[in-house]
Amino acid sequence: MRLSGGVGAAALLLVVLTSCSSSNVDDTSDAFIGPLSNDLIASASSTCAPGQITIGDTVRISGFDFTPGSVVDLRWIVEAQDETGTWQSVVADDGGKLSATVRVTRDMARPGDVLTIQAQGEGASGLMVLAVDLDVTEC
Repeated sequence: MRLSGGVGAAALLLVVLTSCSSSNVDDTSDAFIGPLSNDLIASASSTCAPGQITIGDTVRISGFDFTPGSVVDLRWIVEAQDETGTWQSVVADDGGKLSATVRVTRDMARPGDVLTIQAQGEGASGLMVLAVDLDVTEC
């Protein structure tokens, strides 16, 4: 069957478009579209394996897509111990990037814990949180 413009082609297009819609009431797709990555980048000068740190290590963190000049709060979390704390906030540069160096201390975590580092600040879509998980070990 060949359609050549006019009402027939428009009707077919309407049928195709409406058949793609979902009438599922339980659709839980998110309307919010965040940054392409929700990862905070972490690197440590450690003798441990990648993704692992030990007490006393200095960790350099970096992130992007924050509003230029906005304040970004840095937080650490150890869920296993129900512990959380903050480091000094930083300001995103003119390109919306952040860079900071933090030290992992004994009062934050113990070997065997997972230390989550978060950077929370303003992004193009509102509040934005970037995070990275690091395994605390004895290496």
